[in-house]
Amino acid sequence: MQPNPDTLRFIRQITEDGVLTDEEIWSLGNFLNEHADAQNNWPGNILFEILQHAFDDGRLDPHEVEAIGYYLRGIELQCSFSGRDDEPEPAADYPADLRFDVIEFRLPALNDEVEVPPSMQFEKTHRVNLAKHECDCAEFAFKRKFLPEGSLGRACKHMVKALDSPTIEKKIPKLAWNSKLFQLVQHHAEMNRSLSPVPSWKLLKAEDLECVVSWGDNEWAHVFAQNQDGQLERFGYNLQQNRWAYGTTPPAAEAITRYLEDPNAMQSK
Repeated sequence: MQPNPDTLRFIRQITEDGVLTDEEIWSLGNFLNEHADAQNNWPGNILFEILQHAFDDGRLDPHEVEAIGYYLRGIELQCSFSGRDDEPEPAADYPADLRFDVIEFRLPALNDEVEVPPSMQFEKTHRVNLAKHECDCAEFAFKRKFLPEGSLGRACKHMVKALDSPTIEKKIPKLAWNSKLFQLVQHHAEMNRSLSPVPSWKLLKAEDLECVVSWGDNEWAHVFAQNQDGQLERFGYNLQQNRWAYGTTPPAAEAITRYLEDPNAMQSK
């Protein structure tokens, strides 16, 4: 049984940080509701029934979130270990010993405070300080305030929205190395998501390849790179099991894998 690639791509985007939220489950339900082909083919056909049952009372309790997360992990493992022949290989061919120029990726410091309006029912307006990279939301207080100053991991979804606003974006210098920052911010803002709360964020550059890697709090590392359609996509790599999530790999996967396993060995001299 071949999985629907669009469904897997959507699931991958909401699960690869290892945290599944109510908001992400609702977004998966909306995706399936709006895409008949995804809804009628595996794994969407099974997920749609599960989500319908979970949404019956208009809310998700912790047991339902846990059960849905367990099922999504099963899909991920099945795809990873069974192989995927529906996903095209990356067009670019890069050597396994490709060496990267590595740049520390950091949030821009701007002397602005931004009020971010609620994006969902029952939320409230939050205030973001872009000089200190702080937000007054609970998620920032519990997950992000202890991360290093300037780390992209400090960017909760409200900070992402603030950085994505046209007024603020104009104030961020457009430099040769930071185009991926704008892509990352837009990618997460469109999905109403935070950046992963991990300390290490690096930009890898080699030949015509640019990608962002992040890791630090669990067994998963994440790679943001262009997919076959030229869109920014997130790929997950399990550092303990040495495998790519869903069996899907970014361009230069072998070289990136070697970098994740030994960063010093794969840097340009």
